[in-house]
Amino acid sequence: MLGDGRLIKRRIVDGRGEFPMDCPLHDSLLRVHYKGMLLNEEKTVFYDTRVDNDGEPLVFSSGEGLVPEGFEMCVRLVLPEEISLVTCPPDYAYDKFTRSIF
Repeated sequence: MLGDGRLIKRRIVDGRGEFPMDCPLHDSLLRVHYKGMLLNEEKTVFYDTRVDNDGEPLVFSSGEGLVPEGFEMCVRLVLPEEISLVTCPPDYAYDKFTRSIF
C-alpha cells in the first residue's frame, strides 16, 4: 500500500458490496473488530477487541488521527464484513501512539 512492501493488506474473507464505492468515506464513523499482534516468534497479541473491549468493536471516526495511520489506511479500503490481515511497519503503527488510547 505504501509502494515499498512495508504496509500489506491481504483479504481473507471477501466483504459485500462494490469496491471502492462501498468502502468507508473520509470522516466516516467506523466500527471494526481487530486483533493487534506482534510479529515475534510467539505472535504475541497485545489487543483484541473481542477480549479487551468486552466483545465490542472499536468505534472511531476516520480522518481524526485517533488510530495509527497504517491501520486507518487499510480500514478505508475494506468492504463491509470483509476480514483482512494487515502487516504494518512500526512507523505507521504504534510508534507514534501509546497503547492506552484504546
